[in-house]
Amino acid sequence: MRMLKAFSLFVILAVVSLCPWLPDLASQEATPTATETLAPVVVESSPTPVDAPPEDEPSPTPEDQRPSPTLKAPALLPEGLAAISLENLPDLAVVGEIPYPEMRPDHLVFELTISRDGTKLAIGSQHWETRKTALVVWDLINNTQLLAIDDPPEFIRDISFSPDGEQLWAVRQGALDQYDLRDGSLAETIPLPAFTAIAISPDGRWVMVGAYQGTEDISTIEAYALGDLVPRYSEEMAYMISSFRFSPDSRLIAGTSATMGSTVTKVWQVDTGEEMMAFYDFTGGPVFSPDSSLAVLAKGQEFSLYATDGWTLLNTFQNDNTASTNQPKFIFGDNQILGIQETTRVTFNNVNTGAEVLAPQEQITLMAFSPALEVIFTNTNLENIKLWGVLP
Repeated sequence: MRMLKAFSLFVILAVVSLCPWLPDLASQEATPTATETLAPVVVESSPTPVDAPPEDEPSPTPEDQRPSPTLKAPALLPEGLAAISLENLPDLAVVGEIPYPEMRPDHLVFELTISRDGTKLAIGSQHWETRKTALVVWDLINNTQLLAIDDPPEFIRDISFSPDGEQLWAVRQGALDQYDLRDGSLAETIPLPAFTAIAISPDGRWVMVGAYQGTEDISTIEAYALGDLVPRYSEEMAYMISSFRFSPDSRLIAGTSATMGSTVTKVWQVDTGEEMMAFYDFTGGPVFSPDSSLAVLAKGQEFSLYATDGWTLLNTFQNDNTASTNQPKFIFGDNQILGIQETTRVTFNNVNTGAEVLAPQEQITLMAFSPALEVIFTNTNLENIKLWGVLP
């Protein structure tokens, strides 16, 4: 027993002697968790200090204590933005920014897709040197990141939101991935047939698939119900199909195919597959108005405005910039203004007269419009994503 006591005393002394070499955990700072917030946060003001209770009074219980202040991201957009019109368009100004380069350094943004309700923005980008891609979904209301997909194993070919804005649909070769934006999880993967071009209708009911048949120099166009691999109908068009564009009301679908020196753009009725119109050698469009009543196509410097009910030509006008790609991007301002993407700048033109109403001086290489927010989104290589609106 004496030997056991002596041995225990020896162990205690040995442990105590090692204390100077043990790490002082209390003095070390905790390693911060890696996060990807864009903007600095604002801390709500602390509660006003109160006098300590007398010693003879019991301390307050946890439920009596006020909650700790929470961290909030600053608001992205000011409240009460005015609807953009021909009259106030000259007042268009930057009203908010998303500093995307802080989250994805050296990434070039190539895609800006906005949910129909204007609450979310999908940002597609690629590292300019490594060519690795990223897909980020940003909450425009709370100014926070909802989803991030970095360096996916396959290139994401098409990005769209479900009608309620709760899901993101990302198309890759052979599959459609549906992400739940409430928790960022991959909710479902739906197989897809092989395609050259693909698009999902804004109402989430239709998937339009185009596949190039190389030996015959034609493309087959097939319409599917979402999640159903049996085509509802099939069409053909010359050359290689390159893109689809749905009208906002999901009533019409336009497909464009091209070969060396020639293009074909056809418009079909979505539910029946009936061909409504065919355009030859147009270089841009069609883009539809938010109510789907108008469509604009471009041929070089010339822009043509059509009424989609009967496809009546309403007006044509010229853009003076001969060294531009002259791509029509969207119609807005109560269907009175056309946004035109030139090579490194944008212009806004009166669709009735063709007159240029506004051309921001800064370089802009990408833009999109949210009818729900009355906000225009723009980006230039390696710069912040800017939000433009008209203050009240």
